[in-house]
Amino acid sequence: VLADESLSEDDQDVVDNAVSELNAAIENLSVKDDATDPDDGDNKDDTSKPDDGKGDTSSKDDATSDESKDESKTETPATGDNMMPYAAALALLAASGCAVVLSRKKRSV
Repeated sequence: VLADESLSEDDQDVVDNAVSELNAAIENLSVKDDATDPDDGDNKDDTSKPDDGKGDTSSKDDATSDESKDESKTETPATGDNMMPYAAALALLAASGCAVVLSRKKRSV
């Protein structure tokens, strides 16, 4: 209904039907209670995280073994932290441009 751009105010009954179907679907939702789910979060022995390779039994390379890793060093993720010098330079450039424009206006008046 949301993607149909051909709907107008005359088609209000279509929207009302969609709303009632959604409300009925929401009312019929229930919590899945499946005791056979192996990933229910109760496994206290499983300390692995997704994609950390602890559960992976394939040996890729001896150089990447757990003994050769230095766990004390963490790498900073690329989140745009290196943009601060550029932002400061841009602010300085804008301030100097404003100062030049204002000084030229004072001279011409």
